[in-house]
Amino acid sequence: MFLPSSTSPFLLRKRGMRSVVWDEFDIGDEVVFCKRCRRSYKNKRWGTSHLWSHMRTYHPEELPRLGQNQQEVEDKKLPNENVPTSTKMTNDGWNLSTELLVKLVAGCGVSVDVTQSREFSEYSRSLNKDYTVPSANTLMTKAEEMASEVQKEIKDTLGDEKVADIALTTDSWTSRNVTMHVLTGHFFNEGQRCNKILDVFTTETQEADTIKEGLECLLNELEIRSKVSVVVHNGTANGEKAVTDMGLRSVPCASNLLDLIVQRTLRVEAIENVRNKMKRCVQRLDRTESYRDKYQRYYTEKSLPKAIPTDDVQNRWNSFFQMLSDVETSFVAYNEMLENEGLEALSEEERELMKSLRLALEPFNRIARTFSASDSTVSLVLPWLKYLLHELSQLPTEPPFSLFSQDLCQNVEQYCAEIFSSAYLQKASLFDPRFAFNHQILTEEEWSNTVLQIVAEEAAKKQATPKIIKEEPKKEFSFFSSPSQIHRRTTDSLKLEFENYRQRLVHDFRPEVNSVVFDWWAAHKTLYPTLEKMSRRFLCVPASSCDAERIFSSAGILDSNKKSSLLSLSSARSLLLIAMSNKEDRELIWSLDMDERHGYGASQDASESLEAYQEEAYDDQSDYDDDTDEYKHIPKDLPLSDL
Repeated sequence: MFLPSSTSPFLLRKRGMRSVVWDEFDIGDEVVFCKRCRRSYKNKRWGTSHLWSHMRTYHPEELPRLGQNQQEVEDKKLPNENVPTSTKMTNDGWNLSTELLVKLVAGCGVSVDVTQSREFSEYSRSLNKDYTVPSANTLMTKAEEMASEVQKEIKDTLGDEKVADIALTTDSWTSRNVTMHVLTGHFFNEGQRCNKILDVFTTETQEADTIKEGLECLLNELEIRSKVSVVVHNGTANGEKAVTDMGLRSVPCASNLLDLIVQRTLRVEAIENVRNKMKRCVQRLDRTESYRDKYQRYYTEKSLPKAIPTDDVQNRWNSFFQMLSDVETSFVAYNEMLENEGLEALSEEERELMKSLRLALEPFNRIARTFSASDSTVSLVLPWLKYLLHELSQLPTEPPFSLFSQDLCQNVEQYCAEIFSSAYLQKASLFDPRFAFNHQILTEEEWSNTVLQIVAEEAAKKQATPKIIKEEPKKEFSFFSSPSQIHRRTTDSLKLEFENYRQRLVHDFRPEVNSVVFDWWAAHKTLYPTLEKMSRRFLCVPASSCDAERIFSSAGILDSNKKSSLLSLSSARSLLLIAMSNKEDRELIWSLDMDERHGYGASQDASESLEAYQEEAYDDQSDYDDDTDEYKHIPKDLPLSDL
């Protein structure tokens, strides 16, 4: 594909003369594009009648100007030899440039229509005058080809025999007449946990049966139905029913659970009044440049941190906490600006309520950040929610805390009742050495029952394929009793691993809360080979579905391209797959720059609070099998490298 130069015979009307109508078109080897409306026509090379016909039909207002210009150039000579001529672009070069353009559209949210504009064409030609920007249809065809390659790569990865267990997260995006569902997969491969977007499917309704049908079709197409056992969903009743009807385990998104708790608690008249008053001012700062400039001057004069308050977005409690934190950080400048501009300032009572709200919601914010991290696991849910309940119980009971503190505790207990009693989440925490056998999370009896249940389940699996094994004398364990007589050797071996695992964590030391649990199991794989393999079933499951929730917004293509008639559902799916295939890191609810903005340094990380909470259990945790002082003074938080 190449662009002929201005000296090309394709552009000559007759020797020594050139039709000015060519100036109104972007010219390629095979087609030409109108610079105004982007309609395309075959390049007839020696004829311009079809081009003049186009101008008469669609742009008649330009004909007088073209006629005058044509008369002026009748006697002009052709450009001299100093005019650069183009060189032919190879097919490989054109394909590479087009693929990069598709990635630009997909990854940066550039509208497809932008690529068809005259300005974009001129810009691309300034970079390479031999490259012709393809039509929108050609771009979308290329996008679908690239998406097919991405999907094939995903299918090959998931089909690897080393990938044994896959956890899914789901979320949906709804327009007026269609719902688009996204599916992400989480699994271990070569000892590393991988997070990948699997595919996108559409449904006309959000009924459970429709969602179920779409999920089953997609899983069968990827040939991973037998490997999937857990789905983390965004909390909708239909989504949960669809997963349950498929025979898969349904786990609610922990971040969504926190959102429900906070939103319900904020429905207090006094809180809503303060919230609305702050929001009105923040929106004015956000939308009016003059107010924003004044606010910046105020906090500069007071030597306060530079922070324009974040606007509170409905149905996202985290934005309310950010707004509270921003206003509190520069409250002197905030209130002074309100008074000087004749706006309603916060009273002392409202200021105290704002401060108490921020203090009460801070644990929610810290935990939400933990649940939304790219390396979060479902094993975090039970320990962190137990810690949250403990933190809320320490809140003052006098005003203004009395307006919401009791409701917060009650809402946590109500919404988390099933989580606290979930056998699945108890098993997940058991395989997390940061929390296993800690009595602040579960009692000794609950931990013991969880171990026995896992041992019994493994024995039942072995019973399905019986083998003749010579029976050995029964081994006695101080912490476990034999659940059955089936496959005693396998059962006792697993119990022995659990006992050694418990001994190391309770008596010896456990990894720090902010350490990476995957690294710990990799370092102890030879000590606990069976447990390490079993741990992947749980540690591949994320604590939240936020990675799926953010795919639509982070891809950026729906908002900018949905209005374009060129963007079909198939094209939207292709662009999403391409965009997310290049994004390995998931976006977090709270970024590192927000940590610095509100004074949350590394020393104040949420993990330190949970470690302090866990330490309360260490002093009271008895030595089940040893009455000596051998383990009493061993540090409990040795560096991970010393394990």
